[in-house]
Amino acid sequence: MLDNPWILPAKTGLSAGLAWGLCAALQIPDPVSAAFVAVVCTSPTVLSGLKRAFDQGAGSLAGAIMAIAVAYAALPHWLALTLAVGGAVALVRVAGFGAGYPVAAFTAIYMYLVPFGDPFQTAWVRIAAIIAGATAAIAINTLLSAAFYRSLFSRRLRLAAHHLAGRLDALDGGDPEDFLDVF
Repeated sequence: MLDNPWILPAKTGLSAGLAWGLCAALQIPDPVSAAFVAVVCTSPTVLSGLKRAFDQGAGSLAGAIMAIAVAYAALPHWLALTLAVGGAVALVRVAGFGAGYPVAAFTAIYMYLVPFGDPFQTAWVRIAAIIAGATAAIAINTLLSAAFYRSLFSRRLRLAAHHLAGRLDALDGGDPEDFLDVF
């Protein structure tokens, strides 16, 4: 494991707390989604956190679009939910954001099972919560990664060198194909 075992838990806890604080300050009535998205978007590296945040946003937008579209079709709830979830997953995959399919599905489910008024109001609450959670995670990821960059990078470099050295030792008299695992 290349990440520090203490930094990621600290980032995750701080991100969730900041997401809740943002919801309280901005009067977003869905701190659960914000805190959960903050946890999902927190990662050992800033770049992977940004990718996760983008996937969360794209997926949530796809879920909201499909749920709104189906909501006005006056279908039985079970059928509307089925079409919204399936449509959201299809939309996010077709758009090239396949990693965002779980949040696309969850947003469609959320729109039906946790409404905050009409579908458009519910979509705005969900999107605002996603933005609050992603913003919190990006801020904490960036701040803590910057604060501990040297020690994190040094540790990763030591671990990678140790792993590489172990593989090179294993090659002595072994199969050269074993070396491919290093890469």
